[in-house]
Amino acid sequence: MSIAWKSCWWWTTSTTLKGLITVKDIQKKLKYPGAAKDQHGRLRVGAAIGGDSDYLERAQEMVKAKVDVLAIDSAHGHTSRVIEAVKRINRNCRKWICWPAT
Repeated sequence: MSIAWKSCWWWTTSTTLKGLITVKDIQKKLKYPGAAKDQHGRLRVGAAIGGDSDYLERAQEMVKAKVDVLAIDSAHGHTSRVIEAVKRINRNCRKWICWPAT
């Protein structure tokens, strides 16, 4: 497949970029057709947060940012603090099922 152009740009105004497709995007789409994508064809996005005292606030910010997956990052996923964080996030951020990542 030979493509003469390097990228394609879409603008909503003279200063607001709406979209950009590059040759690399097309190549990756062909190379990884089974990539995890949402209903709009966008790649899924994940985030990890720590189990520190502000974990619930961070989880709520991730909900606002529309990430698809959330993990609690901990060296010891079985600790009571991490287990409580998972339970509390699942209770307060109903969109997700959160799990510990060790």
